[in-house]
Parts: sequence; C-alpha cells; structure tokens
Amino acid sequence: MSRRSLAFNFILLAFILFVPAPAVVKAQDKAVESIKQLYQEIGAKIELSEKGSEDSQIAGVFCSELVVNRNNHIWPVVGTYEMTYRFYYDLAHTEGRPYPDRLRKVVMKSNMSARSYFSEYVFDEAGALVFYFTKPNEPPIGDEPQRLEQRIYFAHGRPIRVIDGQKIRDSLTVKDLEYAREIIKTSRDIKLFFAKSLDLPNG
Repeated sequence: MSRRSLAFNFILLAFILFVPAPAVVKAQDKAVESIKQLYQEIGAKIELSEKGSEDSQIAGVFCSELVVNRNNHIWPVVGTYEMTYRFYYDLAHTEGRPYPDRLRKVVMKSNMSARSYFSEYVFDEAGALVFYFTKPNEPPIGDEPQRLEQRIYFAHGRPIRVIDGQKIRDSLTVKDLEYAREIIKTSRDIKLFFAKSLDLPNG
C-alpha cells in the first residue's frame, strides 16, 4: 500500500470516528431540545416559587441558600470574596420520601477581586446532570483568550454537545471531555453537600 493510500485511509478513519453520523446528530438534536424544554420548565417553576405569594406554593419548588463570607470581609490571599449557592429542589413523589429532597437546579455565584463567575447545574427527575452553564467575567490572563459563556449538554452521563460562545461542537475534543468529567465530578460533590444539608440537626 502506497503512502498516499495509507494517508487517505487514516483521514477517512478519523472522519468516521470523530464526525457524528446524521442519525447520531439527529438524536443529539432531539436530546438537546428535550433538555432545553426541561430547563425552561424548571426555570418557570423557580420564577413562580420566588414571587413570595400564595400562588408560589403551586410551583412545588423549595430553595436553600448558602452564602460564604456574607459580610464581605477581606479574604486572606484572595481579597474581596463571596460565594453563593442556591439549591432548588422538589418532592419526588416516591414511596418512603415524604419530604422534598430531589435536587433540580443549583445556581452558583462568586466574586473574587476583579473576577466574577455565574454557573448553573440542572438535573433531571432521576437526579442525573443534564445541563451545565457558566458565564465568567474575568480579565484575560497573559496571552490566554477571553473566556466565553459555555454550555454543556449531557445524556446518560456523557457530554453530547458543547457550546462556547456561538461555536457549537458535537464532535467533542479531548479537552472538552476532560472538562466535562470535571463538571460531572463537581456536580456529584454538590449533590452530596446538598443531601448532607438536609440532615442538619434541628435542635
């Protein structure tokens, strides 16, 4: 086999492995649209629940909040620092679970000196992470490019689409996969922390 044929076969194999087939892309589109609908539904319930009226009870969404450094004291080494976690959860309507404890969305906000970050984690009814969003506001470091808004969609515990700013990637890079694994790990830590917060002593 000539070098030219070998190179062509290698390119063809790479194309097959890393470019999703039309059926795969269609399935991804359907999954993403389903996640978007779920995001809107949860968001509408949260918006209703935060109105503070009697009608807000209809939403069935509860909220717990943790604020780190509420008084905005100077944080050692970092300087200005504040971190806020808002946990939104509902009742799973499952036998043996009479209290609301199903985490649906987590909103994280942080301010560190000249930087600020906003992140969201959204979970489906089974408790699986399906969506992650982050919006950093920070000056570029050295020659690094300005970080953009990022969205990651998940299905069955795996990332299926990454959006950086306006760039959409269904063929994920190694860096995308590594970052998605970090997000999944963080989401598990968040869920564990939330579960422990519900077991705080009452007395």
